[in-house]
Amino acid sequence: MADNDNSSSSVALSEACVKGSIDQTLDLIKAAESAETICSTPIAWTDAQGLELRSPPIFIAIDYGHLELVRALLPYHQPPLIDTIMDGDGEYPALSWASFAGQFDIVKLLVEEGKAKVDDEPLSLAREYEHKEIVDYLVKRVDLYSNLGGDLDAIMDKACREGDVAKVKQLLEEDKYDISKWKDKEGKYLALSPMYMAVKFGHYEVIQIFADLGIQVELPQDAQLEGSKVEEVQEPSAEE
Repeated sequence: MADNDNSSSSVALSEACVKGSIDQTLDLIKAAESAETICSTPIAWTDAQGLELRSPPIFIAIDYGHLELVRALLPYHQPPLIDTIMDGDGEYPALSWASFAGQFDIVKLLVEEGKAKVDDEPLSLAREYEHKEIVDYLVKRVDLYSNLGGDLDAIMDKACREGDVAKVKQLLEEDKYDISKWKDKEGKYLALSPMYMAVKFGHYEVIQIFADLGIQVELPQDAQLEGSKVEEVQEPSAEE
């Protein structure tokens, strides 16, 4: 009987989250033996496209865009739990799920009220699924370099890949980063240099910084840009 009760309550909770019913969802959570357990346990639900999934209740509310229900569930997901509770496949935490789903207001809620950690994953998902508003929001809050241990080469490479103009300028102007270390014996810049990554990923503003220093980096003929289209940067001619 207990298993049937648990099954029926899970179905009711799933349905309440899909509908965005705050009162019903909270009543079901409070009636559970452990509110923390039921809020972190995956339950069956069906998304708007008819895909059958298993996730903790907050993920259902996120996916359906129920902002106020997500807000009501946040007290059960205090940091660091908000960063460790995962979807049913154990792949994404709540912020990454919201970013993947394109739920901008919920992304803001999770960051600003839920104190969710902003790292590479939600930003990468927003870029992959072309949620520009979320990208613009997260890129101002993410620390892209916290796990690089102060390695300036790794930081410069990351900044060029990400198109982080401010960080590239900081490295060159304040940290006096020696960009010449990426030259080969013939004085040409190596194909895997940070500047090459700026070209490869289509970050024109970063490319222009290096062009202003007299540095020209060209992609090999068989390479392809992975970012936006970039104009070829040419060194000024002697006639100019």
